[in-house]
Amino acid sequence: MVSFVRPEERAQLPAVVAHCDRVVPVPLRRSRLADGWHLLRSRLTGRPFLLIRDDLSRMRGAVAACLSVGNVAVVRADQLTMTQFVLSSKGAGMRPHPRFSVA
Repeated sequence: MVSFVRPEERAQLPAVVAHCDRVVPVPLRRSRLADGWHLLRSRLTGRPFLLIRDDLSRMRGAVAACLSVGNVAVVRADQLTMTQFVLSSKGAGMRPHPRFSVA
């Protein structure tokens, strides 16, 4: 499992690790200043704010690394903005192609 983790959520990681073969936490910090920058970029580019705000290279790298191993059967994104990480990894060495679902 690859997941964004806020600082206040780190204490819950052991409970998740107990139920998963592998957990890759990706640190997530939010700030109003950064959100303002992402909103400006959204207005200038026409890309949705949430796609820009959540587009972190650490998450891209973590997802690509997990998919490149090749033993991923299912990829589940809990919201549409998270699909960008899987879709950008297609063709990045993932074999075989896992099933993909959005909840």
